[in-house]
Order: sequence, then C-alpha cells, then structure tokens
Amino acid sequence: MKPMKLPDLSLLDKNEDYEVLTLRLGSQALKWSDEIRTPASIITSTFLKFGSRVKHKKSIEGALVSQHEFEPQVGHLLRRFFVLDNEVALALGVDQVRMYRHKSHASFVVEVPNKVRRTVHLRDVLEDSAYYNSSGIVPIALGQRPNGSAVVIDLAQAPHLLIGGCTGSGKSVALHSIITSLVIRYGPHQLQLVLVDPKRMEMNIYRDLPHLVMPVIDEPLDAVMALERLKTEINSRTRTLEQANVTSIEEYNKLNLGFGPMTRVVFVIDELADLIFSCGKQAEEPIARCAALGRAVGVHMIVATQRPEAKVVTGLIKANFPTRIGMRVVDKVNSRIILDQSGAETLLGRGDALLMDPTSTQLERIHCAYVSRNEINRIVNHYREQKTKGATA
Repeated sequence: MKPMKLPDLSLLDKNEDYEVLTLRLGSQALKWSDEIRTPASIITSTFLKFGSRVKHKKSIEGALVSQHEFEPQVGHLLRRFFVLDNEVALALGVDQVRMYRHKSHASFVVEVPNKVRRTVHLRDVLEDSAYYNSSGIVPIALGQRPNGSAVVIDLAQAPHLLIGGCTGSGKSVALHSIITSLVIRYGPHQLQLVLVDPKRMEMNIYRDLPHLVMPVIDEPLDAVMALERLKTEINSRTRTLEQANVTSIEEYNKLNLGFGPMTRVVFVIDELADLIFSCGKQAEEPIARCAALGRAVGVHMIVATQRPEAKVVTGLIKANFPTRIGMRVVDKVNSRIILDQSGAETLLGRGDALLMDPTSTQLERIHCAYVSRNEINRIVNHYREQKTKGATA
C-alpha cells in the first residue's frame, strides 16, 4: 500500500488583499514621513513636549500593529522615553503602545495598534519561502512579523512549545494553525499526534485524522494515562538509541537497521489548567518528564492554557519549555509567569502575541495565523477519503 498523498495548499483559503499589501509595502508607496500628522510625527511631537528629542528612522505597517523606529538624541536616556508610553497612547488615540530597545540598532521601537487590522491566513504563511524552504526538521508555521515575513520555528530545536493567554486571545486558533501546518507537511507515516482536549470543544474536528495514535482525549484521568504511556514509549526509544549507539532519532533513522524509522510524536494539550487542577502532581510530573527526555527520541509537546498562573504553569513545567508564546493576559504578573517579563498585558488579542525564543534575549512581536474550521475540515476530509480507499497509514 502506498503512503497517503499530502494535502494541497489550495484546500486553504487565501487572503486576497495580501498580494496588494505586499506590493504596496515592497514599493514603499506609503511613506508616512511625507504625510501630515502621521503616527510617527505625533510620537515625535509628543516626546518633544516633554523635552525629549528623537529622529524618526522608519515605519513598518503590519497586520495588527505598526512599528515606528526612532533614534534618541545623544545624551537622552532611554527611560525618559519609555515612561511616556501612556502619553504617546493618549496622543495617538489608542489604548496603549509598546516600546522596546532595538536589538541591533542604536534606536528604539514604538509599536502602535492599527486602526484597520488584517487577518493573517495560514496559507499566506505556508506559501512564504521561509516555510517551504525551511531547513528545519519539523518546521511549524506560527504567523507573520509586523514586516510581513513568515514566522517559522523548528519544533525539533524548540523542542516543546508553551502557549498562554486569556480567553479570546487566540490560543486555540494558534493551536489549530500549528496542527494544520504539521498534517499538511507530514503524512501519518512520518508524524503521529496525541490530542488532549479537556474542554471537549476544539479537537474533535480532528477525530478522523489517520495521524492520531488514539482517539481525542477529553478526560483528565485518560490524559494522565496517555502521558504515562508516552513516558514508557520515550524510555523504550531511549534504550533503542543506546543499543544502536546513536544520540538522536535522525541518526537512528539514517542507519536503516530494518526495523522501520522512528516516527515523530507531537503531544498537544489544549488546556493545561484542567489537568493540573484535576490531577495535580499526577499530571505535572509526567509532563515535565516527557518534555525533559522527549527531544532526542522525537517526542514534542505543545501545551496551551488560558490561566497562566503560578499554580498551573509551575517552575518544573517552565524549565522544560524554553520556547513560549505569550498572548494577551490580564496583568503583568501573568505575563511574567509565561514569558519571564512583562509585555503580554499590552497585546491586542485575537492572535497578537509575543514569541520567546531561547536563541534570542528579546521577545518578538508576531501575528499568529488564522485557519477556519471549514479549512480544517477540508484537510481532514482529504485524509479520510484516502483512508476509505485503503491507502496505508
């Protein structure tokens, strides 16, 4: 039996305005510096009112926010500008702005919410060269930066992902985009999924996917049992690698020992709080253990919660999830729990996020991709039809 055919990107919706926006930004037809009372000029004049001079360097329009880069006058301390964030927001007529030092220039950036916001469709990201030319072993599509470039991370390097944000921040949609980008790129003979959905609302749409190791889990105790099974599988794979005298799943699969390749496993939990409150240490310990040992043997975890509190996102869990996405939260305390610093409390919701990459010392603003349930249904139907025709999984 031949392996299943992968879905085509034509099954996903395309943003018809995306090409027009890209052309407009690429040609720099919009030059805020040539207009009257632009956001950049308002910011500049607001700083000047309080005795702080800056030079506007450039502006970039994103899907949800615009980034304005400024160079402070010599001798002016950065903190003189950063304490004026509320004054700048008031002058611009927005709820709040975010300011931070540019990581590679002698300047700082002011991020301003757009009056008109655009949706970032998953297909826009998957069609970006950063994704389809990615050298990563398990690339996943997250969304776009404000400059329009795709945000792609290698799950094999991550190697686990923690997502936190309040209700309506876009966590579940981000999970759907990640899962969809995985099953579009990898067939069930390459990638296996375990989905835990205590809310019983989000993951049932994937129930017919041949990638599933077991049916979608919606009971906390069943999730704990699945985690224990995963621990056993990790231990078994670790012994196999030891016997083959290799240290990673890639090296083992290259040996071609005749036992078949090891398939990567992605374990997804849509609401961590339900597991922690229902099962406590029974859930926390295996999650941390699987995350600590899973990387070398091709096991990855993606965990999301709408309650980024200290009793849910414990220190033991955080230590094993170096890659994190913070979406809008209610206050600075929750932001520090998920990202180890403030900033997520200023986000706009609906996919606006901050990415914490362990390779960088600075948070990166991203706009998470959107995928509708109709699009997911088309992908699942693509695999379901092949399964009924007898293709091998």
